[in-house]
Amino acid sequence: MLIILMVCFFLMSARHFSDGASDTKAYLKVISSFPSGMNNCLLQTLPLNSAPRKDIRCANFCLRNVNCRLFCIKGDECTLFKTWVTGEYIGAAQDSFGFTSCYTSWFYSKNLAPRAVVTMPTFYSVNHAESQATNGYFCYVYDSCSITGVMANPYWKADVQKTYLVSTVIVKPREDSINFDNVEIRFGNSPTISQNPIFGTHVGATPPAGTVLTFKPTKPMEGRYLSFQTLAASAALSVCEVQIIEA
Repeated sequence: MLIILMVCFFLMSARHFSDGASDTKAYLKVISSFPSGMNNCLLQTLPLNSAPRKDIRCANFCLRNVNCRLFCIKGDECTLFKTWVTGEYIGAAQDSFGFTSCYTSWFYSKNLAPRAVVTMPTFYSVNHAESQATNGYFCYVYDSCSITGVMANPYWKADVQKTYLVSTVIVKPREDSINFDNVEIRFGNSPTISQNPIFGTHVGATPPAGTVLTFKPTKPMEGRYLSFQTLAASAALSVCEVQIIEA
């Protein structure tokens, strides 16, 4: 079994350094091979020089940048990204560049999404198939998103293979604020979407760039099938990254 290192940094915040206030943030070490398109999410590259603990020094840089969600180390350089990477990310097999080590702050324990069998009724292109929403990686606008074609009541559905008690569903919509309008989220034991109870709803237009949507019912719900569906006569649905959190 692959052992993933959990790294917690208790670092002095640059903003409050003079009065001794501190920030606390957790980072998880992840596979450090990514698509070359991740350059679109580059924030900055900073020198580490001869820092005795390059990981802590680089984490400090990340903490100071409000948009930083991933930091990577290679040689004496620290590179910060606004990329969304989960703990289950398996790396890029082709067209990739790598680092010595990378750490993400966007992870949750007991994420069921990677084990799910996912389906959509149709897709916009082969590059936007249903599995893109559970690959643990999202960078820019709509790369690595699951996107349906335009149709009536488009949906994305995940079968987590057996019944679980789920407390939270976390969704990353597109960065260009389209294709996640008035979405109904259902979760239950029926493969037929309409027969499952509502887990949550998103009313209105797709939220602004950088938004993560968190759906959390008043108490955990039991089920096997999770769905997102836009109830419209003609629309497309985009889901860029999903985490299904077991209670």
